[in-house]
Amino acid sequence: MTRRNSLLFTLIGTAATLLAGCQSSTHINTVWKAPQPPAAPLTHTMAVVANASPAERRAGEDEFVASIKSGRAVASYTLLSDDDIKDREKIIAVVEREQFDGVAVIRLISTDRKTTYIPPTYGSSQDPFLSGGSAGFAPSGYTYQGGYTNIDTVINVECSVYGAKEKKLIWAGAGQVTNPADIRDLVEQVCRGSVEELKRQGFIK
Repeated sequence: MTRRNSLLFTLIGTAATLLAGCQSSTHINTVWKAPQPPAAPLTHTMAVVANASPAERRAGEDEFVASIKSGRAVASYTLLSDDDIKDREKIIAVVEREQFDGVAVIRLISTDRKTTYIPPTYGSSQDPFLSGGSAGFAPSGYTYQGGYTNIDTVINVECSVYGAKEKKLIWAGAGQVTNPADIRDLVEQVCRGSVEELKRQGFIK
């Protein structure tokens, strides 16, 4: 794992404190798909969270498996060590031995901090005793809320699905997750958007 990818997960881990009260959101788009879905929807999938530390990989894959509600999914860490997951031949051997029909992989690509300035707002008040402003300079009957800066953490992610029979990529999605609370929240959001697309397009039930 590169230092850059390690820092992505470190940022997510510290974001819970910095972003307390911020609303998280996600949006996943299909960027590529095989011309035809598999002959049968995938029902036995190995779930992988790439670019992660050992602890983050385990937490993320547990959430990945929990999020795939239709069909059966297995966390890769239960079958492949942190060194094995880097070896393509060992992955293929496990997929064939366990008779998986697909492998789903989540990758973190990059992270951005987005700063937005929210200007002050003014309004009327039904309370004649509210004068607005800390110094009380606003006219009686009006309210005032000062401007503030909102900082969002935006994580760019990819979700790829490989067909075991085809031994190649059959679907790929990309998107952004804003203000994830932690690695489990990030993976849950990515899965939610990806699974909806995969179901709609007939790749899973």
